Amino acid sequence: MSVDISSLLSIPGAGKSLGIFLRLGVLMKILWIFLFLPSLLFGQETGEFVTPIGGSEVPESPEMVEGQERPIVSEDYILHPGDGLMVIVSGRTHFSYPDRITPEGKIYLQVPSQIGVGGKSGRLQPNFEILGEVSLDGLSIKEGKDQLQKEFSRYYKGVQVSLILRYFRRFKVFVVGEVFRPGIYSANPITRVSQVVTRARLKGTSSRGRIELQRKGEVVALVDLHRFEEMGDRLVNPFVEDGDIIHVPPMEASVTVTGAVYGSGIYQLRISALTAEQTRISEGIYELEEGERVSDLIQKAGGVTPWADLGRAYIERSNPDPSHRVKIGIDLYSILGGKDSSKDLEVVNGDILMIPSLEDKVYVEGAVNQPGAFIYQPNLTVKDYIGQAGGTTERAKLSGMKVRGTDGLTKKSEKVQVVKRGDTIIVPRVNFKWWQDYLTVVTAATSLAIAWLTIR
Repeated sequence: MSVDISSLLSIPGAGKSLGIFLRLGVLMKILWIFLFLPSLLFGQETGEFVTPIGGSEVPESPEMVEGQERPIVSEDYILHPGDGLMVIVSGRTHFSYPDRITPEGKIYLQVPSQIGVGGKSGRLQPNFEILGEVSLDGLSIKEGKDQLQKEFSRYYKGVQVSLILRYFRRFKVFVVGEVFRPGIYSANPITRVSQVVTRARLKGTSSRGRIELQRKGEVVALVDLHRFEEMGDRLVNPFVEDGDIIHVPPMEASVTVTGAVYGSGIYQLRISALTAEQTRISEGIYELEEGERVSDLIQKAGGVTPWADLGRAYIERSNPDPSHRVKIGIDLYSILGGKDSSKDLEVVNGDILMIPSLEDKVYVEGAVNQPGAFIYQPNLTVKDYIGQAGGTTERAKLSGMKVRGTDGLTKKSEKVQVVKRGDTIIVPRVNFKWWQDYLTVVTAATSLAIAWLTIR
């Protein structure tokens, strides 16, 4: 069927309308060329990634974008199969495409060719032509960029190539030994050993200081979680790599720490328990390393609580007769305060370190009528407890009263608003009150003088 244009133009007003329509069509084509054609020719993004040959998009899961400790350094990060990359070519020509290193360790060398329809939206986009492949396995990001620069320079003059890491590869590591959930775990290049063993759940008898990181049949590192957690030493908690085996051995030597400590790991006290019940205690088995002392084990156990009785701590130790154990008193005031390192005793395998909680008592001593221990009651002041002790004697030095806390520190009584559990109130005694003692001395001297004169 054919249409006679002349007959259409004979219709009144049709020629003018047709002219306007044709001019609008020309303007739309020009606008399309200026706005969309450059980005299609040069591979620029227009709301979604262009999917080149061999570079299928991988949606980023939460595991792929897990938090990093610090930015990736292009000279240090080593590329392997599975790493997601963005190749950007700029200069005289400009295009980019995402890609992922193949299982063989290569990416495709691609350039945009003719324009075609692609994507779910049906938009026009450039098709990419494969010129070759480039091996990047085992190279750093910077080395990979230099390799691509060399390859693209064979086809384009005056271009610069950038290589950007878009997401990390995923790989498998193996956890065996003293864990509740041995098996295969997914990891990436910024996953540390501690993160994997946490998911595998260490047992109470697991070694935390001698975890072996095995790679290609050899032990490449001994992981010390104690040092990492206490000092933040990342050298003793390295990153894992593809196919690593993490072996968690049992403890070779251990010490039981029980009493008023916060605990750590699976023995850690819950915050709710700390606020609701201050007499709550923790008991745990902690790995003993050669030469460790009381302070080392207390640090491993999370430190002492505010209600720990530092003056009554002791070590329970087996003697040659296994049926009997001996108690060795320790002075935690000196040990934890750094006053006397000689009192920081070395502990041995099988020791029990006991740190009792403070009794619910307050102690009053010195120049009071009834010194002793009194039941602790919240919100009572120094005067309240001195009243329970029968008040001060006539020789009490009220300006010198002090309160010694459970931490061994002493404060003036006027600076203590409320007495705490385990505090000791000290009321000093005045050895000489000048007006009373002077009168007593003068009276005695007068009596002696009168007696002497009477005898004569």
